[in-house]
Amino acid sequence: MNRREKEEALRALEEAYPEAKAELNFTNPYETLVATILSAQCTDRQVNRVTPAVFARYPNPAAMAEAEEAELYPMVKSCGFKSKAGNIIAACRSASHIGAGSGEAAHIGTCTCPLCTACLLQVLIQRQD
Repeated sequence: MNRREKEEALRALEEAYPEAKAELNFTNPYETLVATILSAQCTDRQVNRVTPAVFARYPNPAAMAEAEEAELYPMVKSCGFKSKAGNIIAACRSASHIGAGSGEAAHIGTCTCPLCTACLLQVLIQRQD
C-alpha cells in the first residue's frame, strides 16, 4: 500500500467511524505496545485491569527490558498465554537497542521487530471491523 492509498484508507475509516476511539487505556507508544500484546485473544477490559500495575512496576521500555519473565508473568497471567510476558520483554529490549539503550518511549514507534509490527497491525485491522 503506497502513501496515497494509506491516506485514502484512513480518510474512509474516519468518515465511516467518526466517533471511534480505542478501548484500551494507554498514554504513550510504550503503553500502546504492551496493551496491544496483552490484548491478543483477551478482552480490552481485562487488559485495562492488568496494565495499571504493570506500568507502575515497569514505567518505561528500559525498565521493562530489565524485567524477568518470572516476575512479569504473574502480573499478566489473566490475559492469557504465558508467552506474552516474554514477548513484551523482548519487544522492549529490541526497542531499547534502537535507542542506544536510552529506553525512551519514543523509540518504540521506530521499532521494526516483527512482533511489534505484527501485533500493532493486527489490532489496527481488528479495530476497523
